[in-house]
Amino acid sequence: MKEKFLVINADDFGLSYESNVAIASLLCNDYISSASLMANGPAFDEAKELIRQKQLQDIGIHIVLTRDYFGVKKPENALLYKSLTEAPSLYDSDGNLFCRSEDLNQCARHEEVIREVSAQIELVMNSTNVTHIDCHMHSLWPKMGFGGYKAIMQAYSSCCKDRTPRYIRIAKSYYNCLPFNYVWGGRRIKPYLYLQMHLLNLRGPDFCFSFPYYALSDYTLD
Repeated sequence: MKEKFLVINADDFGLSYESNVAIASLLCNDYISSASLMANGPAFDEAKELIRQKQLQDIGIHIVLTRDYFGVKKPENALLYKSLTEAPSLYDSDGNLFCRSEDLNQCARHEEVIREVSAQIELVMNSTNVTHIDCHMHSLWPKMGFGGYKAIMQAYSSCCKDRTPRYIRIAKSYYNCLPFNYVWGGRRIKPYLYLQMHLLNLRGPDFCFSFPYYALSDYTLD
């Protein structure tokens, strides 16, 4: 029988002080397997310092190209993240990252996406030992389709040759609590991903389950 592994990953490391404290506490107490760090998160520097102080391991890269828009009526209430490369095509008319990945897909220039993703990868890799890469709010996949997958592979191949990470959180199947299910779609995407992951010696999960936020309290770093 094929050996199976369960990985419990907490993303949005670097989002805020509260998120950083909660994720660091979970990692320190072995309640989760890993965490994914936002290079352009508002609390990135704090997260980097916690990684150093607590000697946290199993840290990945959380690629962020869109800002959170939790169903609020006014986009100005959404959380803001910057573009490390200040790429014009990644910004909306207000000079912020797009809320919707559909808008990103329509406006973003492929070369600017690659430069931004590469910059985020490099910043995190220069801050800690990296184990994996995943994606924030469907910034790159599946909403951007073939272009999103191609951008991450091109950025990865230029930044990560002969270096970690070796795992990428592109799943063959995906479920969340709605539930929503897809398998790598398209006659172009599936063979392209298989080939690129083979050439780059990358591994991905067979299934990915996503769970929503829950309000928890009493997180402390003892």
